[in-house]
Amino acid sequence: MDAMERLAEVRAGADAAGGLVRVEVDGAGQVTDVWFDPRAMRLASADLAEAVLAALRQAQAAAREQAAGIAVAPAREEYAAASARAVEEAERRMAQITSMLDGLVRRSR
Repeated sequence: MDAMERLAEVRAGADAAGGLVRVEVDGAGQVTDVWFDPRAMRLASADLAEAVLAALRQAQAAAREQAAGIAVAPAREEYAAASARAVEEAERRMAQITSMLDGLVRRSR
């Protein structure tokens, strides 16, 4: 599964107001679900709004964290592959230089 597919599967949720409010988001931070315990309706409208925003922010932060981990993994793999290629190239060139130096030393004798 590539990074884009894994990002599309990211889901994160968070609760607020003692579990009376729950918000879930996708990898882009878009709301996918909102749930209210029936007791949440007893909250003042300002408190309910605050709880929704708090849960939303927490869920979005969790989704960003998950998405960052997915986005970083390919970069690490790419860096490791590039490093391995650079080491192989350096070893190949060192072998060439060593061979040339050996040839020069033999000629000078």
